Amino acid sequence: VSGASTNEVLTKDGSGNAAWAAAGGAGDLEILSDSELGADGTSLVYTPSSALDMETTYGELYVLVQGWAATAASIGLKINDHTDYDLNRIMNDSATVTGAHLDANSTFELINSAIGTNGDLFSAICSIKRTESGEGAVKMAFDASGGYAYQGNQITQGYDVTTIADSEIDKIEVESSANMDKGVRLTVWGRKV
Repeated sequence: VSGASTNEVLTKDGSGNAAWAAAGGAGDLEILSDSELGADGTSLVYTPSSALDMETTYGELYVLVQGWAATAASIGLKINDHTDYDLNRIMNDSATVTGAHLDANSTFELINSAIGTNGDLFSAICSIKRTESGEGAVKMAFDASGGYAYQGNQITQGYDVTTIADSEIDKIEVESSANMDKGVRLTVWGRKV
């Protein structure tokens, strides 16, 4: 585009006129990873080349997983290999709406197998944000929505019980209790602070 330098975007200046400005400012979304299963499997992992700093670099992460389940399965997310998540979920299995509170879950549940069917399309998106208590304990909070196309859906909210002193995420993993089909995609975005 004429007049634009590398890494510039078209914006408005203070007078409302079109102007070129540097890309990558606060609030911008950045694709961090976009990968897919090369063969049927139960896990997709994103390990960034350097840890994702949730205090100074990213205000929020968005994790999207979608594809086909070979067998009805529960699908969960975990960060930094942590295995203690507390969560609340509302689940609709096409006929009944239920709610539950789960303590000490080994993953943050995105989709429960009760709403899955064999060979069904599934999709889930999860937001991860850094939170700090009044006493200074740093934890990651999660909000998710997901489901299987045929059977049902769920909304889940919770947090990683493990304190993360350095506010960094160095691994994001999606796990399934049964095989996901080849081609399931995992996409991770970061919203800049």
